[in-house]
Amino acid sequence: MKTFDCSGWIHIALSDCSDVVFIKLSYCEDHVLYCSIDIPEEVEQYVHDNLKFTPTQSAWLLLEAFKISSPDHLYTVEPIPVEQDEGITVIAFALPEILHQWGGHLGELQLDSAWNTNGAHFEVFALLSKIYGSGLPLGYLLIQLNIGEPGAKEWFISHFISYINKHWHLQIIFTLINKNWSEINSFLAIIADAKHQLCYWHAI
Repeated sequence: MKTFDCSGWIHIALSDCSDVVFIKLSYCEDHVLYCSIDIPEEVEQYVHDNLKFTPTQSAWLLLEAFKISSPDHLYTVEPIPVEQDEGITVIAFALPEILHQWGGHLGELQLDSAWNTNGAHFEVFALLSKIYGSGLPLGYLLIQLNIGEPGAKEWFISHFISYINKHWHLQIIFTLINKNWSEINSFLAIIADAKHQLCYWHAI
């Protein structure tokens, strides 16, 4: 992460006599603009032109398209082979350019998830690390669980972590996870020698 000698200050004024907080932020040098994370226009157009496809079909077609490096692509992706079980749909991919550049320097892995964030009811898992204080995405796993054998989600999470860890020869010293037992068991099984830490926010 870039830093600047910007003479920045944040002033916060509080009073026992008021429930209003005054905050003033000042700096003398502009910082680098944030990178846009808007959906690219070509992706929006692709979705609009292919409404007949299911979200899963569209996702796989986009992953295939972004396997090829192009000046128009911010990243390329590497689909992770996964055997589909009945009643479960899984999409998994890694970000090879990031892993190629930073994989040998990573000592930390984090796995975070979000659910109920999309109409197709996929649970989204992000495998992350950290470089110079900034989060670094390494890969994503999406699981749509309709029916399935007990422990199926944990198996897919383990497969996802194992693929990235082995394929990119990571040397992980510690992991950071929340209180999701599927994630905890997967890290304990796949990266057994690492120190496993529970996220403080989730612990409280």
